[in-house]
Amino acid sequence: MNQGMKALIALVVAGLALNLAMIGFFSWERFGPQKQNHPAQVHLSRAGLYSANGLWKSAAEEYQKAADFETGAKAANLWLQAGDICYEKLDDYSCAAESYLNAKILGKEFGKDSDLATRLVDSLRCLGKTESANALLNELTALVPETAAGGTVAARIGERTITLEDLRKALAAEPEVVQKNFAGKEGLRKYLEQYIYTNFLYQAALEENLLDDSSAAGYERMKERYLAELYFQKKILDPLKATDKEIRDYYDQNSSEFKDSSGKVKSFDSARAEADEKFKEKKLAQARDEWFKEQAQKRGLFVNAQAFGSQE
Repeated sequence: MNQGMKALIALVVAGLALNLAMIGFFSWERFGPQKQNHPAQVHLSRAGLYSANGLWKSAAEEYQKAADFETGAKAANLWLQAGDICYEKLDDYSCAAESYLNAKILGKEFGKDSDLATRLVDSLRCLGKTESANALLNELTALVPETAAGGTVAARIGERTITLEDLRKALAAEPEVVQKNFAGKEGLRKYLEQYIYTNFLYQAALEENLLDDSSAAGYERMKERYLAELYFQKKILDPLKATDKEIRDYYDQNSSEFKDSSGKVKSFDSARAEADEKFKEKKLAQARDEWFKEQAQKRGLFVNAQAFGSQE
């Protein structure tokens, strides 16, 4: 057999082998085992079937399983679908909170006024996780420069807004020693911590019902003293403003009270502040006595002096 014939036969054999390979490949594609679906698609198909038949618990579970096989935005959206079913159809707030939080972790945006934020916060509160709900609200609610009342926001406790003006007023109502402790540029910022800490203690005391008979009496006494001091400051002390003539007259009548270290009487200009203070003290004593007598008569005061004659 010559070389040309051998080459022709080899070419024919190679062609037959190629044809057989192609036939085998297309037969496998058509009649062989089918390609497996992505696991997420399998769970999604089941979720759709369960939802169509009102089997909400199973549907939510399948959406969660599908989310485990996805990443990024796809996974977040599947967690949201599971959360919506748990919240709307099942009233299962544990499942809803878990699903919504997973979506949030994966980068899903939760706007302050969005339905998603409302459902997540509500789910946490229904589970008794008030602190987590409030923390979430603080995170979602960006601090804006102005509140409805026009004050700059310093902090929030849940839905309550604390403005810088609130802090300044609270600090101004504190004893002078406290005000001094929180003076300066950073004073108000440091006072905020004490202000919030005090509020937390107060809320906890109310929640745990610590106001029994004994503490209630102490509370009423403290309130009585506070209101008494407030009235004294505003109604008796504040109105005591001495005129220049009154201060001068007091100095002229009592000049011997105002001497320097050598015993020499000070000039009016040197003693003016001291004279002002002493005149106010005198005027205050008179005002207190007059007011007390007026109130004693008005309220029918009776003091049994004999009760203090001999004490056992």
